[in-house]
Amino acid sequence: MPASPRVAILVVALLSAYVSFAYGRFLREGSFIPVGETVRPPPGFLSFCVREPTQCAAGPAAGPVRLDPQTWELLSRVDADVNAHTRRLDDRTNHGVPEYWAIVRNGHGDCNDIAVTKRSILHHAGIPLRDLRLALVATDSGDRHVVLTVVTERGDLVLDSLSSEIRPWNDTPYRWLMRQDGSAIGWAAIAN
Repeated sequence: MPASPRVAILVVALLSAYVSFAYGRFLREGSFIPVGETVRPPPGFLSFCVREPTQCAAGPAAGPVRLDPQTWELLSRVDADVNAHTRRLDDRTNHGVPEYWAIVRNGHGDCNDIAVTKRSILHHAGIPLRDLRLALVATDSGDRHVVLTVVTERGDLVLDSLSSEIRPWNDTPYRWLMRQDGSAIGWAAIAN
C-alpha cells in the first residue's frame, strides 16, 4: 500500500508536465486560418440553428481568446470529456436522417454533434461564440469531417473527435474547406 500514494503523485506530476509542455507549445506557435469568400453554410448547420437559435447568435465581438493556463485546461478537459463520453454513431442510425447536427444529449453522435457539443459547453463556460467556430474539412480518404476551432491570441486551435490532442489548425492532416466566419451564421471558404 505505501507505493500507491507515490504512484498517484507520479501520475499527477507527469500529467502536469504534459499539460505544461502542450500549453507551452502554443506560446511559441501561432497561425490563423486564411479565409476567402463567403460560402453557403452546411445544411446540417442551418437546421441546427433553427432548432438551437441561442447557439447561433453571434454576440458581441470580444477579440481572440486569451490562451492562459486556465483556458488551456478548460479546452483540454472539455475536448477529452466529450470525446471519451460520446459513442460514435452516424446520423441515420442516431436520428433517422442522413444529416442532422445536434448537441449530444443521449451519449451518441458523430463528428458534427461532438463539435457543436464542445462548442456549447465552452460557450457556457464563458468563451464567446464568435471565437468558437465550426469548420468543415476533408480527411485523407476524402470524407467530410466537422471540427471545432478556437480563435486564440496564439492562433487557431482545433478540437477534434478523431484526435486526443488539441493542435494548431495547420498541424492537422486535413484539407480545409470552410469555416464559420464569426458572424451569426455566416461561413467562408478556406483559402488553401
